Amino acid sequence: MIVYGSGLYGKTDEVPGLFYVATTFGHVWFLPLFPLVSCLVIDRRDYVRQVIPIRFSCKSMLLGWGRTGTMVTAVVAGLTALESRDPATGMMAACICAAALLAFFATKLLHGIRFATYERASALADLAGVDATGRIFIAVRYGRMSTGEAREMLARAEAEGLHETERYVAARTAETEARSLEKGRVG
Repeated sequence: MIVYGSGLYGKTDEVPGLFYVATTFGHVWFLPLFPLVSCLVIDRRDYVRQVIPIRFSCKSMLLGWGRTGTMVTAVVAGLTALESRDPATGMMAACICAAALLAFFATKLLHGIRFATYERASALADLAGVDATGRIFIAVRYGRMSTGEAREMLARAEAEGLHETERYVAARTAETEARSLEKGRVG
């Protein structure tokens, strides 16, 4: 039985709680073979992912292949270390296994690989259509704004939103009243 299809690999440029970049790869047995398209994956609270195709991300592609390659290397080297009858070969295979695991976890944990820079986060926010609240969240996350400033801006945005809603309701009410008066004149 051959398992094949496509899937997202190479998660990078993450802004926790908002989005991240990944690349869709064609895979066989869940080993990514060829990249198809890079995507902006928007995290949503209802566990439904929204995926937006973006310009190709070499970083995501290399991480997709690299993470898989390091895990395959770790498994093969680990099995070689366990099966080897020669102590020198076993020790070399164990060192290769450890190095591959270290490389894998480094790609998952290192800040510069895992998370987006402020500039990249802002550019991706433009693509995702992030609202004012999300932009304030990004500014706070990257230290461009204090939490006090963020609270003030959120309160101002909420007040402006309420004023906008009030203006919309007033306009619709006036429109409805005008139609009622017009019907009264015609009838």
